[in-house]
Amino acid sequence: MTEYENKIYMSARSIDEVNVQIIAEKLGGGGHINSAGAQFDHTNMHEAVSALKETIDKMIEEGDI
Repeated sequence: MTEYENKIYMSARSIDEVNVQIIAEKLGGGGHINSAGAQFDHTNMHEAVSALKETIDKMIEEGDI
């Protein structure tokens, strides 16, 4: 993740079984199975990281990843 002009940008890459496209889509972004991203408006880095962690934790609990 990086912050630029009051926005947080997330870029994700996968070389194995994790479909980062699904993670990015749940955060309002998109991409492909092995490369995806999302953009967070009106938030700070701490909130964006928390949103990502919560999304991944929920997906693990539900068996999506």
